[in-house]
Amino acid sequence: MIKHCVIARILGCVVISFLLTLDACGDDSSSNIGDAKELDGASQENLVCRAECEKGEIRDDRDGHIYGTVRIGEQVWLSENLVFKAHNSGCFDNDEKNCNQYGRLYTWASAMGRTEDECGVEKLCNQVEEPYRGICPEGFHIPSVAEFEQLSKYVRDCGKSGNLFLSLAHKLNASLQYNLNEYIDEFSFGAFLGGYGYRTMDDTASTLWPSYLKFMDQTIFWTIDQLGTPKPNVYAWMWYMFVDSMEFKSSYDRKDEGFSIRCLKD
Repeated sequence: MIKHCVIARILGCVVISFLLTLDACGDDSSSNIGDAKELDGASQENLVCRAECEKGEIRDDRDGHIYGTVRIGEQVWLSENLVFKAHNSGCFDNDEKNCNQYGRLYTWASAMGRTEDECGVEKLCNQVEEPYRGICPEGFHIPSVAEFEQLSKYVRDCGKSGNLFLSLAHKLNASLQYNLNEYIDEFSFGAFLGGYGYRTMDDTASTLWPSYLKFMDQTIFWTIDQLGTPKPNVYAWMWYMFVDSMEFKSSYDRKDEGFSIRCLKD
């Protein structure tokens, strides 16, 4: 089912003592939205900002889970993190309730649907070629760095908040350290800040991730891309959102960390 949603004018307030006027993609507004606008300039060539968002849903036949979807520019994303139970995946703080709301955390090999012996740390994973489904539902795949960059560019050029983080962050409660009343997700991307699972290079603990960090402060999504240097086969690229700096950008980390997955339609 596709729903066309209009943009409602609302206010978000942060403790840094200024007000942000944001346009949110919701279902309960009756305001007019006008036509889509095409942006000029060489760096924005062929970029058309959609005046309407398109929401839908899909069913993962493997476990019956229903995911929301949303079109952002020319891309169709799941509007929530993956919850499919796979080998070497788990919930933040080993609490199943966190999986229900924030999705599961996965090693990079697990995200690719491979074993750690095939694609883990210090393993060259030649089996992964773009686009690659990994453990995403049928018809979707693990995004590449370039595909996240496409999302970032569209949100930057077409968003109303003027800030990538605010444009994509899901509404949060006011108990955050920065005392934010709410973040407004004007694209219905739904980026819950569910933290990540962490282990050090010399950690010998038998648990998957001995530590869990940055809950309600950061979310990290795996990409398909492995890092060539400085340590080939040890690291993979990821894309993260971070409250401290309000950033939405790429970086890399060890392939045995526990990050979220956000799938993209083929």
